[in-house]
Amino acid sequence: MRLDHLRLHDFRCFQDLELAFDKPVNFIFGPNASGKSTIGEAMEMALTGRCNGFNPGWRERSALARQGSDAFRIDLVIDNQKIVHRPELKDCSPRPEEIAKKLGVSKEVLSALFDTGHFFCLHPDEKKRLVFDLLGLRVTKENMEAHLKSWLRDQTGLLHKHDLDPDGNLLSVLGEIPESMEQAYQQAFDERRLLKRELKSMPPAGELPKGVTVRGIREKIEEIQKELNGLHTRFGELKGMATVEKRQLEREIEDASSTLERLSAETVTFDAESETRQLKQLEEKRTEILRAIERSNETRKELERKIHALDTEEAKKKAVHARIEGFNGSCPIFQEIPSASKGAPVECKTAEVLKAVSRIRKASQVEVAEIRSERNKLQQKLVEVSNLIGKSQKEIQEIDARVSDSRLRAKRHEEAISRIRELEAGKTRAEGILAGLDQGKIEESERLKGEVTRLQGELDRNRDLLALAEQAEKRAAMEKRLDVLEVLTLAFSPKGIMADLLSSAVKSLNDSLARAMEKISGGKYSMEMHVNDDVDLFLIDHGKGTRTGIRLVSASERFRAGIVLQSVLSKLTGLRFMLIDGLDILDQENRGFFFNFIQEVKAEFDSIFVFSTIGRYYPTNPGIPDIDFWVIEAGTVKRIEP
Repeated sequence: MRLDHLRLHDFRCFQDLELAFDKPVNFIFGPNASGKSTIGEAMEMALTGRCNGFNPGWRERSALARQGSDAFRIDLVIDNQKIVHRPELKDCSPRPEEIAKKLGVSKEVLSALFDTGHFFCLHPDEKKRLVFDLLGLRVTKENMEAHLKSWLRDQTGLLHKHDLDPDGNLLSVLGEIPESMEQAYQQAFDERRLLKRELKSMPPAGELPKGVTVRGIREKIEEIQKELNGLHTRFGELKGMATVEKRQLEREIEDASSTLERLSAETVTFDAESETRQLKQLEEKRTEILRAIERSNETRKELERKIHALDTEEAKKKAVHARIEGFNGSCPIFQEIPSASKGAPVECKTAEVLKAVSRIRKASQVEVAEIRSERNKLQQKLVEVSNLIGKSQKEIQEIDARVSDSRLRAKRHEEAISRIRELEAGKTRAEGILAGLDQGKIEESERLKGEVTRLQGELDRNRDLLALAEQAEKRAAMEKRLDVLEVLTLAFSPKGIMADLLSSAVKSLNDSLARAMEKISGGKYSMEMHVNDDVDLFLIDHGKGTRTGIRLVSASERFRAGIVLQSVLSKLTGLRFMLIDGLDILDQENRGFFFNFIQEVKAEFDSIFVFSTIGRYYPTNPGIPDIDFWVIEAGTVKRIEP
């Protein structure tokens, strides 16, 4: 992973910083709080989304902007690919998880390259998974069973505790073999959790008599059931009535008596003659009203005819009146003969004519008024007749409803009488059968009933015992399955198969760690990794002959151990990248060892960045090929020329 170009805009202390890295190794010097670490943090944030080893939230990310600015921007070019990082992850292109995926590593591995302290802070299981993946170790669907059996052969105490056979098909409890060890662990863990919850919710198992088995109880139940079936057959072979039939007859008689009492109470209030007489009266009244409606309809038609005749007469009178009103004194005869009038109208304005016209006009008006008065009287009568017809039709509807109710009551009465006859006949028949019941056969039925009751009780007790035995058997099977899941959960956890494989494979890793530590310490130290419950790193002091855990060594020794771990991780991932901050923690002699280490391994890396505080002397560039020296002054970064 070659880092070619970096630009910071309003990030931390830099307003606008742009750096082009032409060489694979870059030493960057500066006073305290000058922004050295800020450059490394910008690289880490752009690639992983982390800053100083932790994942900042949106508010914390916004606070990384330079004072007075609302946001920041980081532009990074690695392997000719541009990366743009902003406070809002949605505005980043590409996003950190996409970058890690494209580089072929996890975000945790990528973070460890920037801050090996992050690796030491991981949970032991996470450290194992990270190293497991880096070493290229794989447990797949095809080799999972073989790895499991190999691991189980060394777990005699565990197998004895859970009473399991190492050559048994333990994976069968998971159904189909999972695709990976992670899936197998998750499935075994989840099923174990659910099974524990189910066992906890089950009622406590009762105690079973000694020697009792599910199979034996089932055979006993079948034997009792067979004997019960024989008794029921004997019941059917008895002549006469059994007790249960007697009780059934008594219930039939009791039900019939109750129903007869109710129906008798209903029919006693029904008067057939009164209902018939009332129905006849209603039908006669209906016929009378229908005749009245017919007469009224004839009257209505006669009135409508007279009104129509008056309307016609009125129209004629109005026509005559209109002609009288339109008379202007011209002679209508001469108007029809134009030659007689010689083009001029002949007027008839004699006194007799005018009087006749006035008389006719008055007479016409009187006649029209009389016709209208007569028509109004007839229309009023027509309304009265129509109202009478409507009232009569409503009476007809009421009579029809009463007739329908009367006929329905009569029908129900007939049905009740018929039902009473049927019930009386059925009651008489049942009473006759009951009276002739053979008392001896009743006693035999009672004896058989007692035997059935005894066997039924024994059957119920055995069924309860069977449920108890099946529950105990189910619990035993679940506990056995839980034993297998406990073993599988441990086997597929980082403490199981993974730890064993790591212990075998870590030798080659230890060779790399030891060589790198010897180079960086001038042969004084070497380093090795141990995988047990945790992934532990140890520093071996060849001069003192001591072996000390990394957590207990000095800060400068931890610093060099972090560089060694970072270089080995970088090589394993194929990223060929290192970022080393805090070189000034080393004294002059150990800085020399470090510088020799960088010169020796620089060909194996695409990009190495080293940050250091300026010491007593101003840094100089000795002009070594493939190494650039930079200094931060007054907020700017300058290349130190040879």
